[in-house]
Amino acid sequence: MKATTNFSAPRPNLVPSLAAGLGILTLSVLIISIWFALDAVELKKNKPDLEAQFAKLNGQRSGIAADPLPSHADLVNLKQRVALINALSGNLGWPFPVLLAKLEQLLPDYAYLIQIHHKLDTGEIQMTVESESAETLTAFLVRLQKEEHFTEVLLTKQAQRAGQGRKRIQFELRVKEKRG
Repeated sequence: MKATTNFSAPRPNLVPSLAAGLGILTLSVLIISIWFALDAVELKKNKPDLEAQFAKLNGQRSGIAADPLPSHADLVNLKQRVALINALSGNLGWPFPVLLAKLEQLLPDYAYLIQIHHKLDTGEIQMTVESESAETLTAFLVRLQKEEHFTEVLLTKQAQRAGQGRKRIQFELRVKEKRG
């Protein structure tokens, strides 16, 4: 005679893995609490310095609030003097970032600005432009001549150079900015 039963399979022993997990959790809580305790001690050490700095800043703030602001007439006078100094210094042309943005608009595709030197006091710009074809550089020259901000566009040097298996043409240009 054979007896058959439907007992469930024995459960694996979870006690060692649960004990290890609980131990890791306890250790991490202990480390975090030690970290917080050390931070609290450090903050208590810094408290007198921070209070002194706070008192100093409060004193400065009250000193600033006590100083009267200049009158409206003084501000208007200062504004007029600054405007006069700006007018006497003359128009120095475009600032360099604006000049670069304008040249970026004027440069045709596949023409590269290799070098630029901007003399702000004289309004002279010397630049070297490179391309694979002379037509591209000629188009750039024409665009520069049509630009209202420039009074004189001169081609000072033209050279060919070989690089990376390609022949490239370089134009050295001198451009003068319109003043006033």
